[in-house]
Amino acid sequence: MTKTLSKKAIPKKLGLLNVGGIGDNLLFSPVIHSLRQVFKEHSPSTQLVMLLERRSQAAIDLMPPLDEVICLDIQGKPKTQVAFETWQALKSNGLDGIISCGSSKPIAPLLWASGVPFKVGFDAGILSKNLLTATTPLKSQAYAGTMYHALAESALEALGLPQPEVRLLEPRIALTPADMAWYREAIVPLLPSNNKLLVLVHPGVSQLSIDKGIVKRWHPKRWAEAIAQLSPHATVMLAGGPDDADTITAIQQTLATEHSQAAASLVSLAGVTKSLRHLAVIMAHMQLVLCTDSAPMHVAVGVEAPIVALFGDLDPVRLLPPHPRYMALKETVGITRTNPAYLEISVEAAVSATLSKLLTPILL
Repeated sequence: MTKTLSKKAIPKKLGLLNVGGIGDNLLFSPVIHSLRQVFKEHSPSTQLVMLLERRSQAAIDLMPPLDEVICLDIQGKPKTQVAFETWQALKSNGLDGIISCGSSKPIAPLLWASGVPFKVGFDAGILSKNLLTATTPLKSQAYAGTMYHALAESALEALGLPQPEVRLLEPRIALTPADMAWYREAIVPLLPSNNKLLVLVHPGVSQLSIDKGIVKRWHPKRWAEAIAQLSPHATVMLAGGPDDADTITAIQQTLATEHSQAAASLVSLAGVTKSLRHLAVIMAHMQLVLCTDSAPMHVAVGVEAPIVALFGDLDPVRLLPPHPRYMALKETVGITRTNPAYLEISVEAAVSATLSKLLTPILL
């Protein structure tokens, strides 16, 4: 539902509200891309202001350019305090437009109470239809990039502006000559001269998913066994962030004690990657990335790296674009887990899927 505005009502300072993790913000980045594309021609003075949780600010370095970033310190706070601090941020930063990707019923009253005149969000019922300038259906079973992009489409329609000529629906990370130079200087010297295909293994998941009991992890012993089985076929590189240090250590210890040959050929990137941008640059040079349903998976999508991703309860259709370069290996529904904290996906299945994807030409 939209209420068409005249061109003179195009916001001069348009806020983009995404209270979610790094992956959520990368999935939201096509919205920024499309708005930039249209505003460049029709309203070049419009500023795009990103409002996101402080825990997700690392995503900004991989997203299209923004004019301002406002970080919300709301993680772990009560819902009422989160709502109040978000309302304060909307009200006090001179916004005259807001696009929100929140889908709960209180979102519309919150946006309305901020006094921001132009408000776009998902259709969460009668309040959103009456309180927002424009709404779009929440297609929660679709790929999240497509779902979020519908917000940009509704906003542009409400403003009487054309849709973008290039309709990007998944993250795209623009790498620079400096990024390529860093790869040559920091990573190339670590690679063996065997001309094998390059596979990056990233076992990390967010700490928040662990805290919430969302099972996304694969056991370190299984990661080690998979690396050992892949090593004869490829140069395997192991990466992870600070939250993954214990997992990385456990994998390396298992390799050292049970698979010494694989341990000797493994290229460890522990301490080498200092940012998500470093990770993106490395992934862009890989023939395949083996990972879990995680923020690194969305980084790999952003550089169009082939992926095999391990999934638990969440639906891969919502989180991976429908393209042959991406493969989801989903845990069997209702399976009994050996350890309730870890995915019950066999090493054989993961290795088979990885080798199949690695050795099969991708149809572009």
